[in-house]
Amino acid sequence: MGGGCQVETMVKYWNCRGKDCGVWLLPPGGTLIYENTKSIERQRYKRKLAEFEESLRPPCVLAPEY
Repeated sequence: MGGGCQVETMVKYWNCRGKDCGVWLLPPGGTLIYENTKSIERQRYKRKLAEFEESLRPPCVLAPEY
């Protein structure tokens, strides 16, 4: 960066804890907006990923030994 703009300053001093903490946006009007909503596509992706990871787990029932 290095331009000294508002977004750079905000990102430089903003300390976010956790991976789902949202994103700061600066629209052309110059008003700083905090966006913390997840898109529908992102929600679908996370749900499908969780289903896929669940399908990779071994079954809960032990195999019979003969």
